Amino acid sequence: MKKTYRKLVTLPPENTKNEYMFKLLKALFIWVFFLSFCTGCDKEEIPTVEPPVVEPPVIPPTGTTAERAVLVYFMADNSLQSFAKADLQELEKGLTDFDDSNSYLLVYMDDGGDAELFRLMKNSDGEVIKGEIKTYPSQDSADPEVMKEVFSEVFTNYKANDYGLVLWSHGEGWIESPTTRWFGQDGNNFMNISELKEVLETAPHFEYIYFDACYMAAVEVLYELRSFADYFIASPMETPGPGVPYDLILPDMFGKTEPAIQIANTYYEHYNEKYQAGVGLTNNNWTAGASITVIKSDALEGLANTTRSIFPHYVPEEEYIDRSNLLCYDTRSSRYYYDMDGLMQNLINKNEEYSEWKLAYDRAVVYYKTTQLNYSMHIYGMFNMDGSTGMSSYIPRANQASILPYFRTYEWYQAGGWQDAGY
Repeated sequence: MKKTYRKLVTLPPENTKNEYMFKLLKALFIWVFFLSFCTGCDKEEIPTVEPPVVEPPVIPPTGTTAERAVLVYFMADNSLQSFAKADLQELEKGLTDFDDSNSYLLVYMDDGGDAELFRLMKNSDGEVIKGEIKTYPSQDSADPEVMKEVFSEVFTNYKANDYGLVLWSHGEGWIESPTTRWFGQDGNNFMNISELKEVLETAPHFEYIYFDACYMAAVEVLYELRSFADYFIASPMETPGPGVPYDLILPDMFGKTEPAIQIANTYYEHYNEKYQAGVGLTNNNWTAGASITVIKSDALEGLANTTRSIFPHYVPEEEYIDRSNLLCYDTRSSRYYYDMDGLMQNLINKNEEYSEWKLAYDRAVVYYKTTQLNYSMHIYGMFNMDGSTGMSSYIPRANQASILPYFRTYEWYQAGGWQDAGY
């Protein structure tokens, strides 16, 4: 009574049962043999090929000491993204003909999305490769805690006899965010100079700090950060869209003799060679010139002392300083960045005290070059650099009383004599 099974198999008549079973077994045998044969054919005709093992770039072990380690910190999650990509390609190009066996070139790149930290280096075949160190989920690279983490990762694991730092982003000198821009922009977030100072306090001392950003050759900024580097490289003006020609300056970044001055000179000569007073100007054909300054930090204290001893005696009492005939690097109506030497000449009229002050200034500003004209995006045109000497100073004005409290937080306010002058 196995009715259930009858629904699945129809049995043959009794007289053919043996013959049926024989045929069934034969068919099963042929089928199994066929399957095994086909499987064997598959293995021969489409062999399994193991993927090649790709070894990750070898990162030097902790404890290996280089002659110099340079970190380029790209804070490029902003309107400069495309320039960051181009500058990274320039770094790779510059490394092609450079012997990096005793150097560390570290790059932190945040141009939107995930950020990454890597070493640009050569492999055993002499090819430039990215040695990945760490990737980060999307983060605010203008946050001082984020920058501290990157600095800790780099300067703990990549020891060197000395260090260089490139800070790459938008820049706005000493002004507090969100008034305008200060240094560094990530989306709608900004890094104030006080926050940058907090970060640099956790880092090793630098041979140089290069601000690849606008308006950073401001005495308020440089004096505030003076203890963190031997030299600062910056522009008192807006910088060209294409920024630093990294392929050209890369050997200077690791140079042994006056690297800051060599970097600045290579930068200037690059733009001076292309200079045509802005004729035919594009970001790919920058003919609008540039300006660049090198400041020796240990001379800033002497400059402050000399300025404080002279400056307050020449400031008019109970009135603001006349700025009408002074060069201002800031072409906007805000006017935050006046030429510092022009300010002192205007007040002191080139007497003996001015000569004393100028000696102190020249000891601090050890290199400055500019083309006759620079481009300003604020006026969408060329800007005459007559009277520029490379470092800017803020001059308070009556309609900017609201930012005076912030100006007073800078060490330069007291060290440079502004407090004594009654401001």
